[in-house]
Order: sequence, then structure tokens, then C-alpha cells
Amino acid sequence: MGASVHASGQTYQTGNITKQGRKEMRAALVQSAWMAVSHHPQWKEQFEWLAIRIGKKKAIVAIARKLLVIVWHVLILAGSRSACGSGEGCPDDPGRGTKQIDSDTTWSLTP
Repeated sequence: MGASVHASGQTYQTGNITKQGRKEMRAALVQSAWMAVSHHPQWKEQFEWLAIRIGKKKAIVAIARKLLVIVWHVLILAGSRSACGSGEGCPDDPGRGTKQIDSDTTWSLTP
């Protein structure tokens, strides 16, 4: 579920979302996106806006990719948190453990 890339020399163009990768993972992400759209008002609003513009099938794939990006950020943040658990070599950052995903959503790994 990544964007296709066409690069040559100094030319860099991104394209549509590709179908490369595991089918099972893609299916699970799309099912998760449908659940998010049906149960969360923010995802429902984004889906409805996208569905008007690009159609329902492409809109749900776009929502699935957004969910995948959030999962990736959470996993990366969890990895950096475990690496900084001892405090050695880590900046003394009071916001460590939280990440601003977009203007409306902040994810936190701290209880």
C-alpha cells in the first residue's frame, strides 16, 4: 500500500497506491478502515469527503493507508522509547512519548 515512485536523475514523481505487498495485510487494513469509518466520526468525515471526490473504493484504501501510517508512527515511537528507556543519550524532552500525527490527533504511548 505504498505510493509508486518514478525517479530518474533529478526527476522524482509519485503515483497512485500500488497493490504490491501481502494480500492478507492489505485486506486486514481495509477491514480496519471500514471499522474506523463506521465507529469514529473523524474517520467517517474524511471518508465521506474522499468518497465524493474519488469514489468509495479508493477512499477506503486511502483511509487504510492513513491508518497504516499511524501504526508505523506508533511502532517507531515505541522503538525510540524503548531505546531511550535508560535515559542514556536521549534528549531531556518533556514531550517524549507523544507524537502529533495531524492537526487533530495526538497519540501517546505513556499511560
